[in-house]
Amino acid sequence: LLLPFSILSFFFSIRTMNTLRTSTKTTISTTIDASISQIETKITTSNYILATLFQNNDSFYKYLNGTGDWHDTLYKYDIIHIMNVAIDNSSSCDALFLYLPSRDELALADYFRYVNGVTVGHLSKEEIREILSDTSLANGKWNIYDTVDTQYLIRIQNSGDYQMGTYINLTALMPSIKASLDQYEATFQFTDMIQDVASGHQQFVERISPSQTYLCAQISFFHTYRSAILGFLGCIALFILSIVVIPGYSYSFRRHFNHPLQILGQAFHELENGNETYRITEEATSSEFEDTFHSFNAMAENSMLLRHRALE
Repeated sequence: LLLPFSILSFFFSIRTMNTLRTSTKTTISTTIDASISQIETKITTSNYILATLFQNNDSFYKYLNGTGDWHDTLYKYDIIHIMNVAIDNSSSCDALFLYLPSRDELALADYFRYVNGVTVGHLSKEEIREILSDTSLANGKWNIYDTVDTQYLIRIQNSGDYQMGTYINLTALMPSIKASLDQYEATFQFTDMIQDVASGHQQFVERISPSQTYLCAQISFFHTYRSAILGFLGCIALFILSIVVIPGYSYSFRRHFNHPLQILGQAFHELENGNETYRITEEATSSEFEDTFHSFNAMAENSMLLRHRALE
């Protein structure tokens, strides 16, 4: 009965493995989608800030039309304060900046993030000026921008008199994304083009809308389907146990226990039928039954002698 059951378990394990594989893929995709949704929410909020922050703001218009005297300094600090408040209240973008090309003035408000006690995500004014002059980045769209150790999503709006922009630090978001899929030991990368898949890995790709940036996660097949593989290997082990080990154990049990008991039963049957000269001559397969056979033969011999004496 065990062998058919094991065969059935083997085929059931294949079905279970497919179910686990689908479930694992769904879990990974759902987790990545949640991370993408978080970033897209930041983008939507940042877009709203860019569109509405300085509507009907007196300091903003006075700063744009300023003459460069000390009043402009006050207007500039007021603008920076407004941008800092927007960053703190929204928890969306990591910086806001306003640039006046006519006076080469840059007003910058940025939010410092800390990862493992280290400040990350701060673009210097020099870097921002360089970005503002790059037409491939200063095009009103969300673009990915890389420095030596940090990645950003950056958007710059162009107006006739000024440029206004914001950026989101993607590197600062990476630890929380990795932590959500830590058990799969995934490698993540933000990129503007889909990467080649490494050998033995599966890639999950989601686009950050409305940008052309992708979040790519590569996970080895073993870590992706570890539970399914381990369960499948367990069923294979059970199958091998059923067709090899258990039949071998059954043969050993019959040879060392069942067969000697049959010999002993046959010997008692012979005595019961009056064959008092019957003795067990077959060698026992174990020391325990060897003693039992000797004891039976001794008992049969003594019984025969006592019967003969009684007849005399």
